[in-house]
Amino acid sequence: MLLRLPPEIIVRILCFLDLAELVSIIQAHPTLHEYFKAFPILQYRFATQAAQVEDNPRSTHGSVVAERLALLNSREQGWARLNFDFQKTISVQHRPTGIYDLMGGVYLLGDESRRALHYCKLPSTPSDPVSWSSIDVDCTLIDVGLNVYEHDLIAVVTTQPHPTNRLRHILALQLLQFSTGKPHPRARSPVLFVSESHWPRPSIGIEIVGSHLALVTTHFLNPLQPRDRFYVFEWQTGALKMVRSPRDPNEVHAPNHTYASVVFLSPTLLLLPNTRTAALDVWAIPAGADADEPTHPLVTLALPPLALGYAFVTLASRGEPNPATTTTTTASPRAPAFATAPEEALILLTARVRLVVLGFGIDTERDAQRLVMLVRRGDVLRVVRRAMERAGLGVLDEVGRALVVDSHAVDVDAEGFGEGGVAAGVGGDAGEDGDAGEGTEGEGEQSSDGALPQDQGHRGGDANANSITPASLPVPLRPTHHVPWPGWGPPMTRWMTTAGTPTRWITTSAGTRCVLRAKPRREDYGGGGGDEDEGEEGEEEGEGEGLRVLDFNPMVVRQFSAAEGTGPPTCTQGVEGNGEGGVEVEVVTRPSTLVHPAFEDPVQSALPYVSFTRRWSGGRRGSGFGLGFEGVLMDEERLVGLRTDPEHQRVVEIEVMHIGWTGTGAA
Repeated sequence: MLLRLPPEIIVRILCFLDLAELVSIIQAHPTLHEYFKAFPILQYRFATQAAQVEDNPRSTHGSVVAERLALLNSREQGWARLNFDFQKTISVQHRPTGIYDLMGGVYLLGDESRRALHYCKLPSTPSDPVSWSSIDVDCTLIDVGLNVYEHDLIAVVTTQPHPTNRLRHILALQLLQFSTGKPHPRARSPVLFVSESHWPRPSIGIEIVGSHLALVTTHFLNPLQPRDRFYVFEWQTGALKMVRSPRDPNEVHAPNHTYASVVFLSPTLLLLPNTRTAALDVWAIPAGADADEPTHPLVTLALPPLALGYAFVTLASRGEPNPATTTTTTASPRAPAFATAPEEALILLTARVRLVVLGFGIDTERDAQRLVMLVRRGDVLRVVRRAMERAGLGVLDEVGRALVVDSHAVDVDAEGFGEGGVAAGVGGDAGEDGDAGEGTEGEGEQSSDGALPQDQGHRGGDANANSITPASLPVPLRPTHHVPWPGWGPPMTRWMTTAGTPTRWITTSAGTRCVLRAKPRREDYGGGGGDEDEGEEGEEEGEGEGLRVLDFNPMVVRQFSAAEGTGPPTCTQGVEGNGEGGVEVEVVTRPSTLVHPAFEDPVQSALPYVSFTRRWSGGRRGSGFGLGFEGVLMDEERLVGLRTDPEHQRVVEIEVMHIGWTGTGAA
């Protein structure tokens, strides 16, 4: 019956199938297979799903389907070969600070004066012009957040002395249009007050999705331990949806050294790594101005338990691209033709640990290594949804509408989750032992900052009585639902060390990929040992310098696993490519064990990936990347090598290595 329809109608129908269905049906009949080969739209539909990208029909890049298909195939083949279709070196013309970002095809660097931001639009073709532009601000800038494609927005965090009290400082947000550097036309107030403080320059975490701007401020190096705070603004209206005023009893804040960064899981769910409790806290953004404001996380996902005496010094996170509230009819024409679906993108967590003895931190050689955990955003969302559903709560949809409470709520103690059940205590920040802050930097100062604020009047037995369900409680009083590490982490994460890889820059992941320093060349490289302890001692610095890109796309893993037939679950093969020796490919599908003294037990993790390594010999040596690079950043279409001056470690030159496949790319 289907084959009696006109071919154009059949193709239109096939475009609505998911990847597995499309593969099955085109293999079921030779006519359908011929349609697949004859119609680029079907091939593009297949390719976008295999690459886990979303099409942007309004993009000006690739005006017809055949062009977009060629662009996508070029990108995927280029990443599989680490083939640079062109390279371009760009000198830094100013004296930069540590402020930087790489997002939306823009590389941004702060200025030593802290009154200007310099940025460069990175080339996508060899003929694209390259130049530096700047945005000036009238206050001392601390950090920035970008949302280029969705809102043409740059949010600048600034500090200035209080006009009447020289001992205090005002922290504010300047909302500017990125393309003009002028106040953003959709911001009702282009300057948003954040807080007053005795401390002029906190460390900042900032992300912008849709109408929400999430901001984290922390003073983790301050010996007086000011509290960490995080805020959620509606940036167009200026409304403050979380954190009201510094003295408000409902203020959402945390003890010093709790939060330092934020990731959007969805337009209405935030993930904040908690250094004190060794967990990932998930917060729900209130639905509107009149909605109850939460005072504790909705769900916490435990990280692997730390060994006695160890503490996390830092936990930093990144997830790029962010979720978006735009649709196919409102997407930006400036954006690329396609980008990784946000739910398929990696969340990168970097951690540094420290041994604490008698209140003093001791950095051993192993502790100086940073640890990395990688997990897909969609997997985290599924765990959060499952925990919420088991607790009788609804879920947040993907376009930013509010938390909906289901009518079929169940008692929070009625069902467990994983191996550890669901914790029912209100304000689950400190866990059962109440010593979450012990062992962190500046530990030992336990006061009212020892836990998130709670409504003590609702901590009695009635809160857990069978007649009380989580959904029947007001939002601030709903319990935090705790998911232990064994109940979620091992099958959906991958842990490793970053031995030899500089950690000054966290913009080292994009979409389903991340970039690391190449592992030292060994005879048994990829021999299936299943051990991700990469911090071998005695390695010569610079040995086997090069880049290592890990791709966690399940379709890429399946493709390269199939190429190995019935080989071992961890294997190596050579792939033809330009450069010296081609590209080394390692397929890792078996669980790995990270043995590190900071953890109570060896950490098991099993998220499959494919590793692509490209090496160089000779030339200037950097920190293991080769070619004189001190670090390497990435976005979805390029790698960006950073060269620094040896004395001040400032970035003096960047090298754009664009990824594609023309068959004649330069090495």
